[in-house]
Amino acid sequence: MRYLTHPLAIILLGIIFFCASSSYAQVTLLIPAKPDIATESKLKKEVKTKERNQPKPAAKNSSQEKKDEKPSALKDTPNQAQLPKEIKDKKTSEPDKTTIDEEIDVLITMMEPFNHKGLAMDRPQAFTVLYFDQAKVNNQGHLVPERLNLLGDVEEILYLGQRAWGANVAITKPGLYQFLMETKPWWDEEKQKFVQHFVKVMMPVLNLSAGWDQQALQPLEIVPQTRPFGLLAPAFFTGKVLANGQPLADKKVYLGRINTDAQKVPTFWHEVDVATTNNEGLFSFVINKAGWWYCLAPMPGAPLKGADGHPKDLELATIFWFYADHISATNDRKSY
Repeated sequence: MRYLTHPLAIILLGIIFFCASSSYAQVTLLIPAKPDIATESKLKKEVKTKERNQPKPAAKNSSQEKKDEKPSALKDTPNQAQLPKEIKDKKTSEPDKTTIDEEIDVLITMMEPFNHKGLAMDRPQAFTVLYFDQAKVNNQGHLVPERLNLLGDVEEILYLGQRAWGANVAITKPGLYQFLMETKPWWDEEKQKFVQHFVKVMMPVLNLSAGWDQQALQPLEIVPQTRPFGLLAPAFFTGKVLANGQPLADKKVYLGRINTDAQKVPTFWHEVDVATTNNEGLFSFVINKAGWWYCLAPMPGAPLKGADGHPKDLELATIFWFYADHISATNDRKSY
């Protein structure tokens, strides 16, 4: 083993160590200020309490009730048997009249999650919210989301001392919200190629979760096969990697966590875990700690013209964020 003591060998080992540990250290964040909205704000509850205390209108007589009675919408809804159980239980064929008055801040930035180090980021080229109304179901039994383009609401902010972006999103109805973001391709000097990220995170509101396993139709995306909220670490998480809706087999998927507690690890292999998709594009990981986790799956894209006018490689990557609580500390959630 004498050759390992040679200065050149030590330098080469250092380069290998650095490249292996930093190849996917730069990750795009898309994280709401909290992973879910389980209850309404105190102010909204007080307003509803006052409404309940208002005098009720006089009761109608039985003949008038029969005259005003309308047939149940459930009887006319097609393919009711195809609906997922969680939708059936909410009687989703009847529109939910509930309205809420909430806001959520969403952070959009670049960082090295394990080092908890911020990186400057250019303005994203797309920021979209998919709202899954539990009542809007198509003939195949799938929810039909409402798509909102909120790029105009994105504002420049500072995060960990670096240029980042944020948006304040109004939450007016209960249901599932999928936040989607797309970066502009940027030149990665270390990789000597262009890189572009497609990022997704979900937030359930008032305990309505249907839609978490539906595709968002991003060019490259991870669709969770395990519900990505309400997780208690240690937990088993499975996802599926899709490119244009088709499963990607035999592709590497990287798992990491925002290391807010600056935990030390024995080797660089402990910073990011790696798995390979099967023939159906599926992968699985064990989530062993509380906090914000991400899964990242890269693939080659069509080359782009570089500054010198010659085509350069493009690497696309899909990133899926989700939060895990710890069974002993569910009221002490970690921030980002």
